[in-house]
Amino acid sequence: MLVYFPSILAAVLALSQSSKAWTIYPRASIKVMVVGDSISHGLEGDYTWRYRLWQWFQSSGVAVDFAGPYIGTQQPNEAAAPSPPALQNAPAPPSIVRSSGGYAADASSFDSDHFAVWGRQVAQAKGLINGMVKTYQPDYLLVELGFNDLGWFISGPDGTLASMKTLVDNARAAKPDLKFVIANVPYRTHIGGRDDLPIITDQYNALLADAIPKWSTSTSPIKLAKFRENYSCELDACPAGHDGLHPNALGEYQIAHAFTQVLHDDYGLGNGALTVPATVPTRPCPAPLNFKVTSAASGIVVTWDKVYGAFGYQARTQTNGGAWSDIALWGSTPRNDNTWVVDGESLGYMVRSFCGDPDITSDWVSGSAVAHPQTPPGPSNIVTHATADGYQVSWDPVVGATSYDLITWDQDTPGSYIGEVGIEGTSATISHLEPGHHYLVAVATWTSVGGGLPRIANSVRVGSSGAPPPPSDFRVLTVNEGATVHMKWTGSDAASGYNVWSRNINNASDTLKKGQST
Repeated sequence: MLVYFPSILAAVLALSQSSKAWTIYPRASIKVMVVGDSISHGLEGDYTWRYRLWQWFQSSGVAVDFAGPYIGTQQPNEAAAPSPPALQNAPAPPSIVRSSGGYAADASSFDSDHFAVWGRQVAQAKGLINGMVKTYQPDYLLVELGFNDLGWFISGPDGTLASMKTLVDNARAAKPDLKFVIANVPYRTHIGGRDDLPIITDQYNALLADAIPKWSTSTSPIKLAKFRENYSCELDACPAGHDGLHPNALGEYQIAHAFTQVLHDDYGLGNGALTVPATVPTRPCPAPLNFKVTSAASGIVVTWDKVYGAFGYQARTQTNGGAWSDIALWGSTPRNDNTWVVDGESLGYMVRSFCGDPDITSDWVSGSAVAHPQTPPGPSNIVTHATADGYQVSWDPVVGATSYDLITWDQDTPGSYIGEVGIEGTSATISHLEPGHHYLVAVATWTSVGGGLPRIANSVRVGSSGAPPPPSDFRVLTVNEGATVHMKWTGSDAASGYNVWSRNINNASDTLKKGQST
């Protein structure tokens, strides 16, 4: 999209002798392509740093044409009922770029073309950039990539640098005189289990700073944008981000400042770097409207009207009039389905909009309903066996089942995600798990009504074979005058878990019964 600004439209004026009228010849614009990930793509309701960059060009009197296949931010998913997990070994659905989201409500209409995608890695962009440059022929490539490569274990510092060099080479192959501004990678607040992330970020940034002068040529110069140094985001706090990484209104200005510093100092554009203002706009955050809590055959369905620009929704829950839960984040979709409910339970819900920084939230809205689910039970007779790199599992069929949800959770990795895979039969083999780790295994049944409560199976310890040794040093302690029994024993690393049997010793006819598993 080409934009001419009134302040520069009349940069060249010539008097036509034949018509005795003024003819206006606009100064040629520069074409800029922003290549980035979620930090550049933005979420619906963001200004984005791309908008602040456009404003800087406008105020500097520089005619600019932003280029790329996308024009919007990432919009929230549409509200919908839950669906069963994808079947094991089914082809992955095609990747769809969600980029129809709008910008901040008070943002001016602007040239928003870009090539930034939520989750994008340098490892992915390097294979796409040649076609983008061939199609759009930008003069400047502004690259903000690398965090996802390091953060999601795609590659280490050396591999990420190699991907960036390939991106440069492939872009130059399409346009040999292309000018680059490449940003280094910012910190994010500390993530449990990722003490390595700031270390490898520093290593990559040092490698990139050393490599850029070597990659740069007189025909196709490359300059470094110091994103890391200009962005107020550290391990213990992130004033520039709304979630410990992604920019809020302040962060958008800071990123734009880092890029405009280079565009001015090294490429002679504009009248100086963009100035980060002392105060920035506060994101609007109204409460959800049309809030409903409904009992359905699938369980409890909570719905409300989408709040434009909300990053997500915070919720608290209550069961049978008890204490309210701690605050949980439900995501950006204006719907929540609770299918793991018991008939007759009274469930209360409080929901409010969450609009970025911790203190930008709306008032609460609330409601309740009594659950009367018609979902199926989990299957019986679930049998698990550990293998060298996973486990095998089988179960009895459930009448009316259309598929089963096989749930796997690594209990030895803090912060690990719950894995789910759809199974059409009554057995499965799961591979590529971590040897020596203990995994919780559960199976839920799906029918046309929906998915029901899962049934938990015996856990597995990947790589174990045969029966583990029995527990030793078994002790039983009674507390509360014998009303409660506390058991201790010395376990084995080879065991995946323990089953507890008990009987009433005061009843001679009582037999051992399997009870709690641990």
